Amino acid sequence: MLRKVSMSIALLSISAAVYANGERAGEFDTYKLAITWAPGFCAENLDKQECQNLDNMLNKDYNYAVSLHGLWPNVNGSTTYGDCIDTKFSKYNPSSFNNLLLNYYEPAAKYCDISGFCLPEHEWNKHGTCQLTWDQPEFFYVQTKMIDTFRKSLVDKLENKDSIRKQDLYNLLIENFKGKNKNDFDLICNDKTGKIKEIRITLNKNIENISDDEWRTLTPSDLSSYIIPTNNLHKNCGDNIVLK
Repeated sequence: MLRKVSMSIALLSISAAVYANGERAGEFDTYKLAITWAPGFCAENLDKQECQNLDNMLNKDYNYAVSLHGLWPNVNGSTTYGDCIDTKFSKYNPSSFNNLLLNYYEPAAKYCDISGFCLPEHEWNKHGTCQLTWDQPEFFYVQTKMIDTFRKSLVDKLENKDSIRKQDLYNLLIENFKGKNKNDFDLICNDKTGKIKEIRITLNKNIENISDDEWRTLTPSDLSSYIIPTNNLHKNCGDNIVLK
């Protein structure tokens, strides 16, 4: 009897040690989509390869101003869930998706072999393997479709502006993402310069149920039905938001 008890305790200890090294995949309640506003992000990250070439990219195509940071499974609104175990997917494979497509939406991906840090590799290994629905190509594909909805909503209206009133930016988002309000969009700015560098939204986990056909034709209105209010908004943007 004592031997059985000892064995049980040992097994529990091993199990606890294993799960202490990472979250269990699939045990989350929402997603967080992080959208980078490149001019603001690059203003404080001039050493990054994608930022050194940003002006040239924007002159060719201002869609680069709105780029992908990542899609993160979440627990209770926190962004700490990640590095999962018990995942059904393998680690990052750089040859498993369309690099030309990803480079357009996540320009940092273009410099993986140069910078020593590979953003899509980090995003997949830390966050992508924590969900159980999309394989690696699908995971990045659905993110590009969501980024498209923000490009369609923001780029034409903001391209020729140096700044915008915060309420006007909220109004622009609400106009395109029907039925939403300002608590559904987490604006993140530099505390000192007032430059916006990221927009985050929280997504219902049932976004996993969108069909392939629906992803192909995703519009801002389509995505809005999956956007839910964000807890713990940053609230560090002033009344006037600097764009460039």
